[in-house]
Amino acid sequence: KIRAVQKAKGERGERLTVHVPYGYCKDPEAKGKLVVDPEAAEIVKRIFSMALSGIGAHKIARILNDEKVPSPTAYKQMNGIHYHIAAKNRNVGLWSSPTVYQMLHNQTYAGNLVQGRHKKISYKTEKTIWLPKSQWIVVENTHEPIIDMETFETVQMMLKERTRSGAKGEIHPLAK
Repeated sequence: KIRAVQKAKGERGERLTVHVPYGYCKDPEAKGKLVVDPEAAEIVKRIFSMALSGIGAHKIARILNDEKVPSPTAYKQMNGIHYHIAAKNRNVGLWSSPTVYQMLHNQTYAGNLVQGRHKKISYKTEKTIWLPKSQWIVVENTHEPIIDMETFETVQMMLKERTRSGAKGEIHPLAK
């Protein structure tokens, strides 16, 4: 029953997660709503702008680190948000190419709410499985976008073109 209720809430466009993506903060007046964080949103816009000009995620991360721009985790911690990651990388102050890559693929920046990307196998375990994109819950225009949809889609096309393929022309399963 809990899963059914959460799925219904997700389909109505209600946020089910506690964490807020970099570039946004929680709306103090409306529970579950996102508002743009102007300082972080400028960095998000800059990341998408660099991607549009053909710069890859690794080089974008290097540029941001060279300019001493706080990473999303460091930024949240600097602003008093109790946030930590369970990743093995303890260098939370630095940008990494996976962080930039995930941001470039995140539809939240285009104003869409994406939920249900993974689910627990059973309530008895902590193990989760990732679901195919066709099963994700996507509700459009739930909050103010940082990036317009045209820019987002252009970046998606550019990232898809940059994906390396094997000798027979197929895309490696981990590159999808």
